[in-house]
Amino acid sequence: MSISKNYSFDYEKFKKNHKKHSKLSIFLTYFVVFLTILLSVGAFSYIFYFKGIGTFKKTNNLTYYLLSSSMHADYDKALSYSSEIQNRGGAGYIYKYGQYYVILNAYFSKTDAEKVLNKTKKDYPASKIIIYKIEFNKSRLNDINKNLINVITKNIETSYNIVLSLDTNEITTKQATNMLRTLNSNMKSSIEEYKSHFTSYSSDTQKIIENLLTFNEYDSNIINTQISSIELSPLIKYSYIAKIIYFNKICSYF
Repeated sequence: MSISKNYSFDYEKFKKNHKKHSKLSIFLTYFVVFLTILLSVGAFSYIFYFKGIGTFKKTNNLTYYLLSSSMHADYDKALSYSSEIQNRGGAGYIYKYGQYYVILNAYFSKTDAEKVLNKTKKDYPASKIIIYKIEFNKSRLNDINKNLINVITKNIETSYNIVLSLDTNEITTKQATNMLRTLNSNMKSSIEEYKSHFTSYSSDTQKIIENLLTFNEYDSNIINTQISSIELSPLIKYSYIAKIIYFNKICSYF
């Protein structure tokens, strides 16, 4: 994942949330995001929807780095704390791994995750990084599933880019919502295309489709709600972390 190479998260600036955006910064944000994605998939892409297997990495896993604010043995305590995290602008996603971890955010590189971890230790002394791998058997993947992996990874990356631009006030709430709406619509098209490759569904294929629909529901639940940028940001964070989890479920049926 190269999406975050040029991004340096300024935690103090994020907390103050005072940076003013301009038309130029908005334009540059769209241009850079579009150009980065376009170059990564070449002629096989269109806005927020990606086709073809050219970008598929020759690895058996994709790795994400979940930044946890705290760990709880009791789910109700984790749930209560997640609301507090969301009020502060974090995802507040509850991830169960033995115990219950309340997730602030997710990153595509260990370096980025560690930078933010160092800056959040003051507010969240128990914060830690959880390495989360999407694992699959590459040798068993056909072109249809390779393409699906590309579509999913690009969808998650785009969600990440939207929330970065929103958190730095480079786009407005309305623009973020419209971008999310486009992403959601194109994912629906991707799911329909995936389904069109089959005349009948095996039990595994049916499970993949069910999880794809759930994957896309997280964005669907956001786009028609009138909310402020302060409320929208944690919701998008929550959504793309949930999508990472469902990505793993989908890959388990390959």
